[in-house]
Amino acid sequence: MPEGAVVTDGSGTNLITVDFGSSAVSGDVFVYGENECGSGMTSPAFPLSVNSAPEIIQQPITPGVINAGDGIATFEVMASGSSLNYQWQEFITTWENINDGGVYSGANTAVLSITDPPAGMNGYYYRCIVTGLCEPPAITDGLAQLIIQTTPCMAFELPFIEDFEGLPEGGLPECWSVEEGSNGSWGVNNSSNAGGALPEMKLGITPLFDEAFMLISPEINTEELSVIVVEFRHALDFSEAPGQEYTIGLKTTSDGVIWNKVWSITPLADIAAETVQIAVSNNDVASGQFRFAFFFDGYVTDHSSWWLDDIIANEASPEIPENLSLNGFNISSLEPGCFSATKTINVSDFTILAGASVELVAGEKITLGAGTVVEPGAYLLAHISDTWCSLPSSMLTNPKDEAIVAEMPKALIREELFAAYPNPTNGTFFIELHNNNEVSGSSVEIYDMVGELIQRHQVAGKGVYKLNLSDSPPGIYIIRVQCGEKMTAGKVVRY
Repeated sequence: MPEGAVVTDGSGTNLITVDFGSSAVSGDVFVYGENECGSGMTSPAFPLSVNSAPEIIQQPITPGVINAGDGIATFEVMASGSSLNYQWQEFITTWENINDGGVYSGANTAVLSITDPPAGMNGYYYRCIVTGLCEPPAITDGLAQLIIQTTPCMAFELPFIEDFEGLPEGGLPECWSVEEGSNGSWGVNNSSNAGGALPEMKLGITPLFDEAFMLISPEINTEELSVIVVEFRHALDFSEAPGQEYTIGLKTTSDGVIWNKVWSITPLADIAAETVQIAVSNNDVASGQFRFAFFFDGYVTDHSSWWLDDIIANEASPEIPENLSLNGFNISSLEPGCFSATKTINVSDFTILAGASVELVAGEKITLGAGTVVEPGAYLLAHISDTWCSLPSSMLTNPKDEAIVAEMPKALIREELFAAYPNPTNGTFFIELHNNNEVSGSSVEIYDMVGELIQRHQVAGKGVYKLNLSDSPPGIYIIRVQCGEKMTAGKVVRY
């Protein structure tokens, strides 16, 4: 008997009555005879169909932002039940039925399309009433919304920054768009799983699909550039359900048609909140129509979520030279010590004073020549890698492919413009600026030991200022203060 079917009369006779309750499903009935001689042969299957009431399987979602009078927005509902009929409705002040015609098509199907809507339709909501042979009808939640960009999106200039601040739940930033399948959606979420401040972007994915999703940035003007850096925070909730495999990553384009992958990972576990920096140097960069997209592609058998925040695209720092020569240096604890070359670094007459730390990164070879001294209490890390540490802008780098000698600016060595305390610190510390009578303002920058800028502050001038590294991991940080043409640097240890 099919699941949910019960024999209510005639059991043991040649005439039975079967009741199919509200929970019954379609299936086959098999009959056999039985007497004192035993059971007879089972009959062929008698298929019985049960009509079922409509049920919403997948709610419609808010489509990507489109320009006024130029674009198509689609709303789709997935439902189960017998002999389904669909009626889409639009909410302006009340829910009203939609008929095909004008901007509308598919008003009585599972997919409603709105073509080239005017700006006045921005913010309208849509739902679908699904009816069938059985009562009651099923009605979607009515949260899907039409979002229209009322002014054409112009190409953004660098630096491009998006932190999703002030955006409504489920929405998208201005001039962003999405390409997605039916079992997932991009939208702003009031959470901070990626490590930034509320809110953030979330890709929510429901099970059993094999599709691709993209969150696409606006156009960005990168003309006359060869390299830009895209930086973002992210975190991933990974389900360990069997059989699933997917990839997350970043793609770029210059025409919106051909997308080039510049970073991707295939996760095998949760990804804790982290910051990722991607250097992009493909042919898409030298374009006034550069765009990037976060993508999710693969097969999912359980719920998953990917969170993004604090997205920044900017010009790359000065190019790393092929070859670098360092000679005649005395590196103290007040100086940043981070040097990179794509091929070789040659060091001579180079002293790292007590309390100082220096990192050397080369792509092929590092030579520590005569006069290289690391005093007690100092540290030197030299390694071969293609992941460069970055020189702060006070350091001299050569964009040409030739050997250079890096020199420390005199002001960095001779001028002491500030004091930092307590040091070491558990997070909160103070900067006291002095010897600053010549200028009315100063800049304070904090770098980590790989040269990444962590914080930047503009301060009024001479005085005491409170800073905080509580959100940064323990380690050594470089504090750099610029007062007019004078600049100095020092270290703070976060424990």
